[in-house]
Amino acid sequence: MNYAVSFLYQSDEFEISVGTNHVFEAQNREEAMKKAATLQKLSDYFSPYYTKTEGDIVFDVMENNYFDQVFVFEYTFYDETKGDYLTVDVGDGKVLSPVMNPACYVKLDRSAFLQCFKEHYPGKEVVTFGSLSYGVEETSAKRR
Repeated sequence: MNYAVSFLYQSDEFEISVGTNHVFEAQNREEAMKKAATLQKLSDYFSPYYTKTEGDIVFDVMENNYFDQVFVFEYTFYDETKGDYLTVDVGDGKVLSPVMNPACYVKLDRSAFLQCFKEHYPGKEVVTFGSLSYGVEETSAKRR
């Protein structure tokens, strides 16, 4: 099976899932995650940000030997009106609160995401995204 590493980036309530065209083989998802751990460094070669001039999310990409394309494949917004924050009991009388509620994550298409983003940051010329995590996505793309 072919896999690609995916990266999750955030700016306030906005998240983007980012991928590259670097594809690798693995027997299953568990093996793919182990390989992805060694490929986390791929994110060192690009940085996503929104620029008001372009009205879009763009990437600064450094030359590398792994990929030549970076793209957003999922746009998510944390909509607090969809539910309350959660409280999680972690044991030994310890409680985490507030914890984000998975029911509040709403997937948006690119156009709706960018519109909400512009409204949230009306006076900003450039807004950067911070890296949250990585994972893997199964892909039908072939290795180069």
